[in-house]
Amino acid sequence: MIRKIILTDFMAHAATEIELGPGLTVLTGPNNSGKSAVVEALRCLAVNPTPKYFIRHGAKEARVEVQFDDGARLAWVRRDKYALYELTRPGEETEVYAKFGRKPPEEVQDVLRLSLVELEDAAEVREIDVHLGNQREPIFLLNKPKTVMASFFASTTESAHLIKMQALLKNKINKAKAEEKDLLARLAGFEGRLDRLAPLPGVSLRLERLRDGLEASRAGQRRGQNADRRLARPATGSGRGVCRADAAAGTSRRRGASGSGSGTSPQNRPTPPRPGQKRSAVRACSPGRGIRRRRPGGAP
Repeated sequence: MIRKIILTDFMAHAATEIELGPGLTVLTGPNNSGKSAVVEALRCLAVNPTPKYFIRHGAKEARVEVQFDDGARLAWVRRDKYALYELTRPGEETEVYAKFGRKPPEEVQDVLRLSLVELEDAAEVREIDVHLGNQREPIFLLNKPKTVMASFFASTTESAHLIKMQALLKNKINKAKAEEKDLLARLAGFEGRLDRLAPLPGVSLRLERLRDGLEASRAGQRRGQNADRRLARPATGSGRGVCRADAAAGTSRRRGASGSGSGTSPQNRPTPPRPGQKRSAVRACSPGRGIRRRRPGGAP
């Protein structure tokens, strides 16, 4: 498929490049601006017509070049006395075709695929151009004799191609309409979703606050766990101190066990304090801590 047309010193075009987009390309402009010359340039490339007024005034040659979507390039060069073709395929050297007669070489026709359709039974017209129209002629085939129309449609190969082209075009149009309908429906759905997502900035702010609170809570938990581990460690000197109350209780139990009968013998009973003497206060102690006594007068 042709992607670009380059005209150099061809009729009114000194240097013109036309990029063809996908689908239909329309050329617009005032009269005598060179629109018809673009169509005529493609015709020259396809059929190599007899020399006329193709070379721009003051130039030595006219050049029509097209570039294809596969990277190939084809040029038709018209000089004063002859014409030639230049064909460049991707990754190959340029091939030049000269002295080939009236019709373009077969290699050029195979690459360009704009050849005329030959009619076998029509005496008036021998070839029909199904690719390029003339702005001075009516719609395709309507100005031709009935014998020419019959001969054209009798060419089963070309008519089958036209029928296939028509079916492909119809399918392409239907597919494009279905895709457009689907895209419009998806667009409406996206717009509805965007409307529902409008309050998202407030939700994002609340999520950030909750995330900050969660991090603070985890930090507090870690500090609490560290404190619990420090409290659970045994104190220095554990097991060396002996609680005086526990020691006294053990002594009483041993004395009671060694004596006869129940109760405590008078010899083993604690001696009551003498008049004027205060009883020593014994503070309960936990394991690992020494015995702490209160001195008379309340001082530790």
